[in-house]
Amino acid sequence: MTFEGHVQITIEALESTSKIYLNVANLTIKEDSVIIEPVDEETPNPGIQDWEVLDDLQLMRINLQNSAIRGGIYLIRISFKGIISPSDQDHGLFWDQYPQHNEMRYVMGSQLQPVYARRVFPCFDEPTYKATFSVTIVRKMHMTSLACGDLIKSELREDGCIADSFHTTPIMSTYLLAFAIVDYPHLQIISHKGYKIRVWARADVIHAAEYAMTIAAPLVEWLDDYTGIQNPVTKIDKVAFPTWGGAMENWGLVLYSENLLLWDPTWFETDQQLLISNVVTHELTHYWFGNLVSCRWWDELWLNEGFASYFESMALQDPLGWPGSEIVLNSRLVPMMGVDEMNTSTPVRPHIPTPWHAEDAFSTSTYGKGAFMLRMIHQVLGPTSFQKALRKYLNDYAFSTTVSNDLWAVFNQVAVEDNILGPGGLPVNFTELFTPWIDQSGYPLLKMHRDYETFRVTYAQERYNSSDLSLPPSTYE
Repeated sequence: MTFEGHVQITIEALESTSKIYLNVANLTIKEDSVIIEPVDEETPNPGIQDWEVLDDLQLMRINLQNSAIRGGIYLIRISFKGIISPSDQDHGLFWDQYPQHNEMRYVMGSQLQPVYARRVFPCFDEPTYKATFSVTIVRKMHMTSLACGDLIKSELREDGCIADSFHTTPIMSTYLLAFAIVDYPHLQIISHKGYKIRVWARADVIHAAEYAMTIAAPLVEWLDDYTGIQNPVTKIDKVAFPTWGGAMENWGLVLYSENLLLWDPTWFETDQQLLISNVVTHELTHYWFGNLVSCRWWDELWLNEGFASYFESMALQDPLGWPGSEIVLNSRLVPMMGVDEMNTSTPVRPHIPTPWHAEDAFSTSTYGKGAFMLRMIHQVLGPTSFQKALRKYLNDYAFSTTVSNDLWAVFNQVAVEDNILGPGGLPVNFTELFTPWIDQSGYPLLKMHRDYETFRVTYAQERYNSSDLSLPPSTYE
């Protein structure tokens, strides 16, 4: 399956330049479609000398006839064709299928994280580059199209298709953009604060979408209250795909596999209901931690996933009434320690040198160990100071990107303001205390031996279940 598209990108030249680079992968650029022009009449038009796609680098280089001037604002227009892949190759646009009334039906979705927006349209496909997106999708009349924004208008075209235009998104990274074309019915609820929550699924299973829809309303409003920030996206679509696997927190359009969104008590036991509660909570938490404030590069992904994983326990316990802390301990800690004791385990903040290594960031450490680090910090600061710090972090970096040191700086400031003291009676220094936790693999295991005759305590620290990494013992008198 294939698709055609057209993109218009508004850029500002921060420095004078004769070349513009965009990310492009697996797209065919139409020969005469690449155009650049200034937004205003006072800015000279640099013109295009030529352009080429550097397939090995997944880049498109546009060579200008004259340099774009510093401070100039320009429009780039490009038309292109691309591929819609099967659902088991979920990079970029994908198609999925299901049987209905003795025929096979087809639906479409997208998965752009971490670096697959470039397979859907030419763009600046790194999380640090944020922009707003206005989307129009052309569909057949019997289908429904969905995007991150709410629908503005639908227009009938001469070819009999419908062109749906959607509201412009907030400022966000390219990987959070999403598209879906389905022939599903949906369920809808409006929360007390005005969030419009819809769940879409094929007709045979739409009744099983009610649980995910019902819990989403109290969850999103609890997150509003806890963070002190009403999320700028108030339309939340959740779409279930039959064979595509996973869940993705696209802002305003969250995509799920059916087994992570649909629950019927006649199908599954309570543990599946808990799994769906976890996943729905995780993806909604990303609307603040990941979407509103994003990691600057994929080595800092734990700033997105660690928070979303930790809030599974916090949000489950408060608005939903599940025993969240105990569930997280039982489901995450022991398996996490088992993985982290291996010599092949990766640190919470792994080395991600290129976009081709971005998938390596999605590890058990990033999610599970990142969550338990935040749990430790929560216990050190206490609930009031922890909440205060997170509110400051979100407000200071809203619609921007961060690195770990930005988070540590906020925790350090709150520790000083609230007199949270560590060893020596000084405010806790989270930079010194937790940087080793994100840059090293393994858990520290502290062993202590008490000698009651000499009143000496001998202790040694070693890697959990890894005697070959033992540290020399120290003695305390």
